[in-house]
Amino acid sequence: MINQNINQILTVWKSTILGNVIEINKYSVDKDYPFEEIEYIDIASVEDREVKTKQSLKLADSPSRARRIVKNNNILISTVRPNLKHFCYIKESTPNLVSSTGFAVISAIPEKSDPKFIYYLLTTDEYTEYLTKIADSHTSAYPSFNSDIILNSELTLPPLPEQRAIASVLSAFDDKIELLREQNKTLEAIAQTLFHRWFVEFNFPDENNQPYRDSGGKMVDSELGEVPERWRVGKLGDYIEIRGGTTPSTNNPDFWNGNINWTSPKDLSNSNEVFLLSTEKKITEEGLNQISSGLLPKYTLLLSSRAPIGYLAITAIETAINQGYIAFLPSVHLPNYFMYLWLNRNMNIVEGSANGSTFLEISKSSFREIESIIPTKDILQKFDLIVKPIFAKILFNLCQIQTLSQLRDALLPKLMRGEVRVKS
Repeated sequence: MINQNINQILTVWKSTILGNVIEINKYSVDKDYPFEEIEYIDIASVEDREVKTKQSLKLADSPSRARRIVKNNNILISTVRPNLKHFCYIKESTPNLVSSTGFAVISAIPEKSDPKFIYYLLTTDEYTEYLTKIADSHTSAYPSFNSDIILNSELTLPPLPEQRAIASVLSAFDDKIELLREQNKTLEAIAQTLFHRWFVEFNFPDENNQPYRDSGGKMVDSELGEVPERWRVGKLGDYIEIRGGTTPSTNNPDFWNGNINWTSPKDLSNSNEVFLLSTEKKITEEGLNQISSGLLPKYTLLLSSRAPIGYLAITAIETAINQGYIAFLPSVHLPNYFMYLWLNRNMNIVEGSANGSTFLEISKSSFREIESIIPTKDILQKFDLIVKPIFAKILFNLCQIQTLSQLRDALLPKLMRGEVRVKS
């Protein structure tokens, strides 16, 4: 049970130097390290409190920064640009998990502190701002801090039983968020499997609800190989409607900080989610008037078209876009869920149509010229009816994740300051 009493004197909470209850960078790769291959975590792979990707590398070929050994219940906090919040909690490690030396790898000392509580304590906005100020005052080429700053931090801690109780409350949010994310990965994999079955193997249900190709459905030759009868090869531009965007002048304050969503590929670069729920920047009506494509409807499919090509998302909001996108408006013939799955599978074809001397870019005109197998409209409609509930569930889960994250982030500082107490 949670009891709220902001004015309560926390006589049992004690001020201490964190170095008394934690250790940092306890284990490092040395000449006696037993593994020839490692799972490597670099700073860029940690976003939104989780490890998005790991690299499997031979130790001999790994970067020189791949030296921090990571164990169960370790906390990773980037010592570079702490304002970007590259931090996470490693609940279960693998024996050969290694992180960049750009992380402080923190472990709680048993019987002195709870690792999950320490993680939440060190990832509050208040503590992140503290690290950011120190990093910004550093004289190196980029904002950074020495991990001794964490060891020497003086903070007030509750007794160990209350630390565990607080960590349990906050972990309930993170556990649910993790569960929803895993469910979304499974749902997207199901959709991709269905796409492969129908449009690669050509085993969509025939009129007798049997797999078309396996049950002897007629195949005909085309420029792209054999396709089912009545299917064709065509240019994508003949079946979809695409738009581009622009960036209103950043020198004109009348265009910015309004209440209209405006997105650039940066909004997708830190996320691998199917849907775009929000945008970092907003524009005004005057700013929107500078963009010929205007405000695009919900369920528009976005493809980043340069530097790099390939970020994908379907909008769950109305939004304007910048020039770094190709936007696919909801289409009658090639629905956007189909196109999302098609693009995921055929990004190499898109990249092959790109050009540019400074960086690769796929233009709208080049994209329209890409040839693809075009299924019949009735098959596409049947497929859309099947995958729509899958994508709807993914979106519902993402909205839950957003709500749970906001609740956790609102509760976190109150628990860390003792404004909200948890019975241990």
